[in-house]
Amino acid sequence: MHCGDADKCNRAHLSTVEELIESVKSQTTEDFHDYVDTVFFAHRAVRHGYDEDSPTWDFANSVFFTTTMLTSIGYGYVAPSTFGGRLFGVIYCLIGIPLTLVTVANVAKFLSESIFFLHYEIWNKCLEWKARRKGVVEVDPAQPMFGDDENEEEILDRVKLVRFPPLTVFMFVFVYGCLAAAVVRYWETWTYVESLYFIFISILTVVGVILTTMCMDVVGRMYLKEIHYLGRKLKSNNPFYLLREAKARRRRAAMASLLAQLAKGMIFAHKDYNELARKKSKRKKEKRRGSHVLPNEKFMFARLPPDPPSDCQVVSTSAYSVRLAWAPPFSPDPDLTYNIRYRLKHNEDAKNRELRGIKGNTVEIMSVDSCSLYEFRITAHNKFGESKAVYLVQYTGKGLATKA
Repeated sequence: MHCGDADKCNRAHLSTVEELIESVKSQTTEDFHDYVDTVFFAHRAVRHGYDEDSPTWDFANSVFFTTTMLTSIGYGYVAPSTFGGRLFGVIYCLIGIPLTLVTVANVAKFLSESIFFLHYEIWNKCLEWKARRKGVVEVDPAQPMFGDDENEEEILDRVKLVRFPPLTVFMFVFVYGCLAAAVVRYWETWTYVESLYFIFISILTVVGVILTTMCMDVVGRMYLKEIHYLGRKLKSNNPFYLLREAKARRRRAAMASLLAQLAKGMIFAHKDYNELARKKSKRKKEKRRGSHVLPNEKFMFARLPPDPPSDCQVVSTSAYSVRLAWAPPFSPDPDLTYNIRYRLKHNEDAKNRELRGIKGNTVEIMSVDSCSLYEFRITAHNKFGESKAVYLVQYTGKGLATKA
């Protein structure tokens, strides 16, 4: 009986020890797992910058990350951790940011043009409504703006400048931000102040760049031009200067038409016509070169200078350049070149400029002054001399051309 009791006691003791060991093993395993998790989270946070509640790389977060990269804002909540991901981000930004800026500028330009057009149409409708109320007869749109018998004061009385109010632009931006903040507050668990802060931070960088650029374009179009001309003696602030420029353009167009008519009849109104005629008569009196006799006693006609070029004309002209063209004269010499001399007409102190050795039948002269009357002399040249000159007179101005 004593041995049986001892066996029972030993078995009971062994079962207690086994339970104790199992209990220790289970507790130790849980502590070990907690320790491993703690080390892993610490390693991930320090080495890779992760947080325990960091988002996963799903499609929505990837699109959000790439979009904020292109707008150069970067909210900092999602970021790549591997070397390949970071290298891709750098290359992606180097290519994508310039393209994004170009796209933003184009969209902003389209919006500003649309707003200007809408503002002008509303302003025009208001003027028509006021005119109908007052019984004023509408003006024919085909009627010219400036009459020949009107002075500057009369024109200014009926000329109105349309300006887009900049206060309206900034109010539009503010209302846009307030409405967007209300939408964000409805979707997120934020206060309205937090939503307003988020929107106005984003409105200057992400999608709002388009709106901001549009507003700056609207305001800059009206005021930056005046700042530019501030350094040019404030000419643009003087409305009489604008009217004088408009009338000057009309006078230049009339002068170009007159020159074209004169050129058709090969008539040029030279100031020093008598001197030109005297020079021509002097050339006729000069002794001409005789013929040469070859050593082999074969007769050969004298080698004379070439004939002048024909069909000389001004092909195109701008404010600072004139393009001339001509037809080559009859000459068996393949080494024929052309010389062009030009100067300001009606200016005795003007220096003659010269272009020599021109090959071909056209040339563009770049070193001319705008809104000036020039005289061009075109001659053909070979090894035996220079031909007679062909004169062209041209007024430098956009779209004006004469033919001689």
